[in-house]
Amino acid sequence: MDSSETYTITIPTTKDFSIKQWMLEQTNLRMTNRYKQIHIAEDMGVNYSQLTRFLNGKTVKDSFYEKWFKWYIQN
Repeated sequence: MDSSETYTITIPTTKDFSIKQWMLEQTNLRMTNRYKQIHIAEDMGVNYSQLTRFLNGKTVKDSFYEKWFKWYIQN
């Protein structure tokens, strides 16, 4: 993906909306028996442990979120 490209993502929200919760749901929706957490981490360009931290509700760096959105757009 070219860094000059701009994308728009529409996220349906509710009063109690949490972007992190939505990201967790989207990540879990993409995991299958064949496309596992390790594959997602590789496709995102992050360590397996970073993705595990995110999926377990721990803090991750801002760069993780940038990589997550790039991965989400491509998939």
